[in-house]
Amino acid sequence: MIKKLFCGILAATLCICTGCSANKSLSNKEIDKNNASEAQNTVNTGNTQTSTSVPAKEHPKDTAPTSNQTNNSTNTQAPAAKGTEVNLSSESKKELNNFFTAIAKARVPAFEKDKLSSNDLIMFGIRCNFIYNRQALEKYEIDKSMAKLPEKYVDTAVEKYFGLKLKSHSISTEDFSYANGYYLLPYNLKIANTFAQVDKLVDEGNGIYSADLTLYAPTEGFSGDPNGSPKEWKQLGEMPKVFMKMKAKIKKVSGGYILIEYLRV
Repeated sequence: MIKKLFCGILAATLCICTGCSANKSLSNKEIDKNNASEAQNTVNTGNTQTSTSVPAKEHPKDTAPTSNQTNNSTNTQAPAAKGTEVNLSSESKKELNNFFTAIAKARVPAFEKDKLSSNDLIMFGIRCNFIYNRQALEKYEIDKSMAKLPEKYVDTAVEKYFGLKLKSHSISTEDFSYANGYYLLPYNLKIANTFAQVDKLVDEGNGIYSADLTLYAPTEGFSGDPNGSPKEWKQLGEMPKVFMKMKAKIKKVSGGYILIEYLRV
């Protein structure tokens, strides 16, 4: 009996030892597995951190401007570059149209820069005053059909439109003559029935502009606006004829422009 009891206790002891050894072996394997997993995670984490902390160099991309960028660029306008067409406001165009209409009505001939004669300048000055400054005319008692114009008004017109000062006063043509500080001209002086419009203005730099012009010859009794458009004239049934194309160079000065060249196209 005692022998059997001893054998049972011995067998139980052996089982317990074997189980502990197995459990211990399993626990060690799990630890090694966990350690390997942690090591792998550490490596992966290290690689990820390395790749994100030093991003790959990207090439710049062309992108369309945002609305804010577009607004900012349009709000600040750079001065026109040489040879750049000028976008004329209606008021600026009207001012230039009136300037060139005075030139056309006073029948200024085509001329290259610095080649307009004194005679042509004087005739312009007389006609310009006859058209736009009739109050400057005085009666000529010797011949009631004639008027007198003081030379100072010719000086003023020539300087205003050409920026030039006449060196002397003298003229003798079919219509005009000069004596004692006065120009004599007929009261019924014929003036060209025409007006001019600027088709294009280009900034050439240094205050110089080139202008493409159309000179119109309206029908008698024309009631349209000389600063209007062909479409407007057509609606009125009063389409003026185009009789000449000109190309001019002007210079911007205080108070307006002066004409420095005037050529037929």
